[in-house]
Amino acid sequence: MNDRDFALVVGINLYPGIGPLQGAQLDAEEFAKWLQAPDGGDLPAGNVHTLLTNQFHPPMPVRPANANPTEDRFETEFLDLVLDPATGRPYTPTRRRLYLYLSGHGFSGSYEGMNEAALYAANAYSPSYRHIAATRYAEWAKATAAYEEIVLIMDCCRDMSLVRSINSLMLDKVQNPAGAVAVRRLAWYAVPAGAKARERQIEENGPVRGVFTYLLLEALRKARPDAQGQVTGYAVAQYIQTRWPDLANKELPPELPVDAGRDVVFATHQPDLSDLPAGAEARVMFELAPPVPGDNAILLTNGRVEVARIPLANSHAEWNLPAGLYKAQLQGLPRQQVFEVAGEEVHVTL
Repeated sequence: MNDRDFALVVGINLYPGIGPLQGAQLDAEEFAKWLQAPDGGDLPAGNVHTLLTNQFHPPMPVRPANANPTEDRFETEFLDLVLDPATGRPYTPTRRRLYLYLSGHGFSGSYEGMNEAALYAANAYSPSYRHIAATRYAEWAKATAAYEEIVLIMDCCRDMSLVRSINSLMLDKVQNPAGAVAVRRLAWYAVPAGAKARERQIEENGPVRGVFTYLLLEALRKARPDAQGQVTGYAVAQYIQTRWPDLANKELPPELPVDAGRDVVFATHQPDLSDLPAGAEARVMFELAPPVPGDNAILLTNGRVEVARIPLANSHAEWNLPAGLYKAQLQGLPRQQVFEVAGEEVHVTL
């Protein structure tokens, strides 16, 4: 169990001053479940702190300014996870990882030359758009070196506002420059700066969900582990990028930067002994289901990178591929299939 990992999970549906959302709280709840799952983050339940709409409402707030959770509540929980209450100083020895997950309405800005995002607090309304400067909180935590790793995940819009900016934190600089250099930091956003995030009903008769969080959780459970059984940030990002066109083809993909030299491990599973050895390739057999179109080819991609265009002969094709996650699409037609190469032979039907 990862008892040195901690998390603060925020999901806000109720925004009396700017309009409600439907899926933000559920997305946060599902991420919190993954954090506690033995085959997921494997955190003790007591290490996962949540700020969700239904922890405060109903009853409905009398006015927008009374809605929760607020930035003050976030900051209180955040500081409890970063500073030792006995000393008021960053935790020593350092904890392993701090997860910060936030879902709701948001907007974007630029902080010391890097992209950032903020989540509107539930009590945001005109002219007082209260918000949680999440990127800045993550950077403040990094500067304290209270954790070895900081993972920030934000499922919110990142509109660029000309009338408001992200507030500076009203926190003393508790810094450890030497320690902060060693802290790994991963920051993922549902959309690039300036774009809008989307929520919709993804599964038939299912609830409304944020597209990014839905795919993130799918990737965390299905992304291919490496030879040591580790599900890395790179593998999760690659899975999301491969699957994104299936759910949101006309929308901008999420921003998922990964530092290859300082990647994080989201989960560890027992390696599959049937996996291909390093450098080996498997034979992949493609077959078209009826009705069979005329002359055509299969477009094969890995993430957003084209791997091959495979000609068809009598509705069949074969190709050798190394282990990994791929998408095959019949060129010019909507038929497509995501598949994984993990054994000696793979069959794909389009």
